[in-house]
Amino acid sequence: DPSHTLMDMIAATLEKDHSESIIARSMREEDIIDLLNWKHTNLCTDGGSTGGHPRGYGSYPKVLGQYVRENKYLTIEQAVNKMTGVPANNMGLNERGVLTLNLAADLVVFDPETVQDMATFKSPTLASEGIIHVLVNGIVGTSNYSSKKSKLPLIDPISVSSSATMLEKLRSIDRWLLALSKKRKFNGAILISKDNKPGLMKTYGYQDVEREKHLTHQSSFRLGSVSKQFTAMALMILNNQGKLKYDEPVQKYLPSFPYSDVRIRHLLTHTSGIADYMNLALKEYFSLFTKIGFYMNQSMVNLFYNGEPSEYKDHYTILTSKDVLNMVGKYSEKRLFLAGEKYLYSNTGYVILSLVVEAVSGQTFESFLDKEIFVPLNMENSSFWNLFTKSGKLFNRVQGTNGKRLNDYSWMDGVSGDGAVFLSIEDFLKWDRALKNHTLIPRSKFDKALVPFVSSKGDTTFYGFGWSLSKEGASISHGGSWLGAVTYIYRKLDTDAMFVLLESSTSKYSYAIRKEIQRALNKTEPHMFLWDQIVVPNF
Repeated sequence: DPSHTLMDMIAATLEKDHSESIIARSMREEDIIDLLNWKHTNLCTDGGSTGGHPRGYGSYPKVLGQYVRENKYLTIEQAVNKMTGVPANNMGLNERGVLTLNLAADLVVFDPETVQDMATFKSPTLASEGIIHVLVNGIVGTSNYSSKKSKLPLIDPISVSSSATMLEKLRSIDRWLLALSKKRKFNGAILISKDNKPGLMKTYGYQDVEREKHLTHQSSFRLGSVSKQFTAMALMILNNQGKLKYDEPVQKYLPSFPYSDVRIRHLLTHTSGIADYMNLALKEYFSLFTKIGFYMNQSMVNLFYNGEPSEYKDHYTILTSKDVLNMVGKYSEKRLFLAGEKYLYSNTGYVILSLVVEAVSGQTFESFLDKEIFVPLNMENSSFWNLFTKSGKLFNRVQGTNGKRLNDYSWMDGVSGDGAVFLSIEDFLKWDRALKNHTLIPRSKFDKALVPFVSSKGDTTFYGFGWSLSKEGASISHGGSWLGAVTYIYRKLDTDAMFVLLESSTSKYSYAIRKEIQRALNKTEPHMFLWDQIVVPNF
């Protein structure tokens, strides 16, 4: 057997620490499969960018596209190791071929679902597809920081008739989500209730990256932008206490805020015109890793830091809400439009609102939410959490994941107001009950949160205080997304029905799953969900 004889001869020289090499002049596909899986094999290329052979432009993408993705001869981890760590080790380069702090590295960022060699003998210099960034000695050699809009991933539909009863539909949805969970297409929780009574409340999957702890009704999920309704409630509580008014200037409470025309109401309704703080952060603290993380929807922090989240601040920079305020002031010329002119979804506005809460109440934002919302409502498995939160809080906190990787927090997770609230699926019933019964503020006060904003140009924007509004006024909703988490809440006010969907595994199927559940439930008695009413997208 020539191929195995070849491997045996090379192995013999390695065992005797000899430097002899053997070159195979021709190879069959079967031999390539054996060699790819051989422990001593390096995946390298002798092709150059000026040569006439396609391997100069396509060797590694060919392995990743054909042998890994299509043929599955290697896992992606095995292939990358054979391209980096194994050859570096074999050549005695002890500080190359590994991704860790303080070591030199040339980096290639690629999309495993689209990477493919394109070079041929006729056109040997065609660039490969699916390569996003190439960095050499820390300098960007090439970058394709753009993505094509892709279609929703295909999933099997829920097997239930449109004329089925609500109970039949709920049972079908339960079976469907369980099947998706077993295929690792869904890891999360669902709640569908009527009159504050759950018709379906269930969790599917695990709350940790090791997949050892099963999700329960007490597991605390990251909400992403669904958190904004709690920030808005904090402002409404302060208003009800007579401590602030919605049409007061933000500068009254935050003197360093640069815009005199912006009122608290503008921040609540996304009509302030202030710049997006994530874009400002990338400008202020330039980080290519962060840009890559946004593109891949993967926390770069979680790729190299394995310590306790609460200890991350002791070693690395964390973006804070005060940093956001400082950047808004420093880059005040980046303003997008004058206050009240139009609607533009703004995470920055809600971060600034959290600082207003702190200035007015004299408490941290985290403490205020606990004292005024979560503790009074007995929401035992719900609270605020970020990288400044003390260790041990939220014992059942669900980790964000991405396949086998942690995708849980980033260096931007020191801010508050736009996200950072965690809720268990059963605590959504307590939240729903408090909103229905007006436990925290009177109905007259809460109704103000559901009034559409009319811009200075006369346009109506259907976003209230922390909620998207239907044109008919019969429902309110919000979505959220941050790292592993994708979330959604919908409350049908006239039928007292609620739908909550939480996901924690960076699933590319999340949106398709939600749309399929909405299709199955739409216009079904007695809940009468009507999703065609929602007009404002939000995440």
